[in-house]
Amino acid sequence: MKKWIALLTAMIIAISMAACGGSEKEKSGNQPESEVKEEVKEEKPAEKKPEDSQGEKTKEEKPEEKLTEEEKPTAETPEEYEAAKEAFKAKSKEDFTAEYLTNGPMTKEKMLEYKALQRYEDFNPDNYTLMTTNSKYTRVGIDVQKAGDEAGIELTDLDYVKAFIDSPYPQLKVTALGYAKDMMGGPNKEYFRPVFEKMMAEETEVHVLAAMARPCMNNCSDPAVAEFILKLAKHEDPVVRAAATIAATGTDKDVPGLKDTLLAMLADPEQNVRGAAAKAAANFGDPAVIPQLGDILMKDEEAAIHGQAAEGLARFCYDYPIYKNTNADAYKFLMDYLKKTPRTQSVPEWTVISLLSKKGTPEKMAEWKTKATYFDENELANTLIEIIKDKEAAELSRRTAIQAAAVHATDEQFESIKPLITGEMTLESAYESELNRRQKK
Repeated sequence: MKKWIALLTAMIIAISMAACGGSEKEKSGNQPESEVKEEVKEEKPAEKKPEDSQGEKTKEEKPEEKLTEEEKPTAETPEEYEAAKEAFKAKSKEDFTAEYLTNGPMTKEKMLEYKALQRYEDFNPDNYTLMTTNSKYTRVGIDVQKAGDEAGIELTDLDYVKAFIDSPYPQLKVTALGYAKDMMGGPNKEYFRPVFEKMMAEETEVHVLAAMARPCMNNCSDPAVAEFILKLAKHEDPVVRAAATIAATGTDKDVPGLKDTLLAMLADPEQNVRGAAAKAAANFGDPAVIPQLGDILMKDEEAAIHGQAAEGLARFCYDYPIYKNTNADAYKFLMDYLKKTPRTQSVPEWTVISLLSKKGTPEKMAEWKTKATYFDENELANTLIEIIKDKEAAELSRRTAIQAAAVHATDEQFESIKPLITGEMTLESAYESELNRRQKK
């Protein structure tokens, strides 16, 4: 019996050690410690294979290569684009390395190649903007920029535009258009206008079309540009329609059809389009739009665009820092919104409050108040204090209300805030900062 128990015990130990990966330990454990050390000592690193050495040599030579236009495949369809992007990324792992970009003299071409790689790799597929500022390419970028500075290389907006505007990759076109926002006029128009006119006729990619709206700003007096903007405003994609509203924030207020098209967008089925239109609508100076903006502001389900609607209303009634416009109806909408209860984490939206957190010089305010007889600074300060006191409101909204109260409240009103926020460290800190600022004036 003892023999069977011993045998069974040995089997259990063996199985347990195998399951834990302990066979090697068992092997070494059965040897004297000196023998184990000796075996470790005698181990030699694996010799590099000839092909490994050749591979290293190739890698050292590789950095001096550049991707040629032939190696950058074009993309006509989304499927082809994805395939081309993956091919580029695979190629970039070999060619676009820190060693390549920083080895040897820095050139303008290398710096542009780095920018291209950054846009290829770190892009948001929703809008082709960079998703991160801490990628390996951002870190390489520090070395690239340093080498460029040392070489006295300064890239201009035109350099970026010329390098990227004809790319088959949307994110590079979007990048180029960001640098081209002011190129429809000025010294670069002879180059850019023909390029842009070709794009107006041929471009179909949604995010590129959206990016094309900004260069049109202040240039809608050109019939071709005006026609293009009106076309964007009626595009099937809401990203493009929302972008088209930027043209209305410029100086082209009298372009036929632009105002009516923009005002119609206040009823667009997509919320982001309604918000963009609300922000731009006040630029036309037509008070007929005020009820529509007020309607957006007073609907809780439109909370995401309350700030944009309020910005339009503020242009009519508060108009910081110009203080030219006055409108009692627009101001009433703003005050009704700030007084609205019950308050929530979404209402009032902090950006609405921030519109009232600054004011002009005493002289300018005094002159404006002679026309803006509806403006009651005491009422505004008390309303802001009510928001600060209401713990159902979002902390950011309450903190912004402290900043606005510091601008409009009397000393007595502002001092009354302190006991309302006792124990709320973030708000107490904001209060102390604003108190110090008031005392320094």
